Amino acid sequence: MQLSSTLLYLSCALGAGAQSFYAAISQNSQLSNFTSFFENNFPLASQLLTNSSTEPHTILVPNDNAFAKYESDNGYSITALSATELTSLIQYHVLVGRLSSANFSASRGLTAPSLLVGEQYNNRSAGTALSANFSNPASANGQVVFIQSGLQSSSKKFRVRGAGLQSLEVRSGLSSDANLTALDGIWDGGMFQMIDRFLTLPEHCSATIRNSGLSSLDSAITRAGIWDDLDDSANYTCIGPTDAAFANAQHPENNLNDSALESAMKMHTFPQVLYTNFLEDGQVYLSDNELKIQVTVKEGEVWFNDAKVVSPNVITNNGVVHVVDKVCFPYWP
Repeated sequence: MQLSSTLLYLSCALGAGAQSFYAAISQNSQLSNFTSFFENNFPLASQLLTNSSTEPHTILVPNDNAFAKYESDNGYSITALSATELTSLIQYHVLVGRLSSANFSASRGLTAPSLLVGEQYNNRSAGTALSANFSNPASANGQVVFIQSGLQSSSKKFRVRGAGLQSLEVRSGLSSDANLTALDGIWDGGMFQMIDRFLTLPEHCSATIRNSGLSSLDSAITRAGIWDDLDDSANYTCIGPTDAAFANAQHPENNLNDSALESAMKMHTFPQVLYTNFLEDGQVYLSDNELKIQVTVKEGEVWFNDAKVVSPNVITNNGVVHVVDKVCFPYWP
């Protein structure tokens, strides 16, 4: 088609040895749908064809199957999104930094900021631990994804996976995980990798917890009356016990009085964003009601007090949820 030829011409015009993003992905048959998507949305595509920042970019490119999955999951095609919605979605697929397969081998995973900004999807700040990885700390301000081998979740229910089911996954909003294939593709603005579904834009903590099937936690926070704080405030971490954890604790969401339940739930929240790959053994953090919570890191596993993280870094628009296997209490009434 004429536009395709024009884009390839522009790619060559960049100079010897240079290859635009469009030219790079058009050579991969598994990315033909995304290539066509760019051809049909050239004004939006042009935002990604060049990179004038001081940091390279790594683009997570949905493969051909991802388009059908998106329509099946949402009931409409990706092309039905408005220009504003498309812009936010594509920005979330552009990660800051040159991320190759070597970067994905870290046993505790990788937290990677994207170009997605704006309070609707990114009501959090990077923090010193994440910002320290970039020559320009402001580069880390965009909403993050979490990349790790064998993340322990599904879209609706958390589970522990067997050793034979380990895979490299990218966690985005609403506890959605995409499988990542490390292509280590190169373009003139950085690198690109392939994923098997579109990332999901982060939402409020309440929507994330409900979508994740943590119904007992939802009931407890609703009774405690702290959803407004968790949803509307910037920079929050929530320790989220599974339904089984609440059952093993004799259903505190039903049996504690209001005051004790509020205290218990505030003990599970922190007014800062704590990504697990930056936590260190022996660290102590103050919860939302100023109770001390100690972090234990051992052989790649993380605990908050005696609650073990079974699914880390569930991304919300204002922070993160870590799903744990126990309920912690400041006291019983």
